[in-house]
Amino acid sequence: MANTFRPHYFPSENQLRAARKCYVEYLPSMGKILDLGCGRGEFLELLRESGRQGVGVESDPRLVEICRSKGLKVENAGVLEWLEEDTGRWDGIMIGHLIEHLSGSDAYALIQLARKRLTPGGRIVLLTPNPNFLPGVGGFWSDLTHVRPYPLRSLHDLFDELGLHIVTSGTDPGTRLRLHWRYPYQSMVNALRLFVLRLIMLEDYDGGEIFVVGEAV
Repeated sequence: MANTFRPHYFPSENQLRAARKCYVEYLPSMGKILDLGCGRGEFLELLRESGRQGVGVESDPRLVEICRSKGLKVENAGVLEWLEEDTGRWDGIMIGHLIEHLSGSDAYALIQLARKRLTPGGRIVLLTPNPNFLPGVGGFWSDLTHVRPYPLRSLHDLFDELGLHIVTSGTDPGTRLRLHWRYPYQSMVNALRLFVLRLIMLEDYDGGEIFVVGEAV
């Protein structure tokens, strides 16, 4: 699986940390957490700050070097190959903006392998771009490493099939079109965009990212 790091597709480290902070609390406060496709290690830093024990897996050696310079524990490997060889058990697994880089069969294998590595009651948190968010469609396909989008409904079906109880799911709060009336012009534009999107899509229309939290049963 080729996944070349392109910095212009990434927010700053501070922006990414702020966007991912809310997902830490969905993971067990004790035990081991695995971050698949950990990138520059922002989520691993959040885990460390919260007192959780995190380990990352990343295929890009440049990103691995960045993570290790921060004192983070990261394995340099492809996530599917690493999961196939891993014999450990994990209390939580983070899969942030990784699945859209995989084909359908590889995505199924990823969740299946991750599910097998969970302890009873362990959780998977998955984040991915929202394919029903029309303003973001062009941005999604401008990343040449993206293979296909994954709608929320298909992720629900995948989690259900693999024995993962869905704890919660929905639109990422940090990427919704917001109506801040302190900025009337932008709010009017966003209100119109939301109205049109609701007419067209009827669901999952208001944010650039979606998330699913599944628990092993």
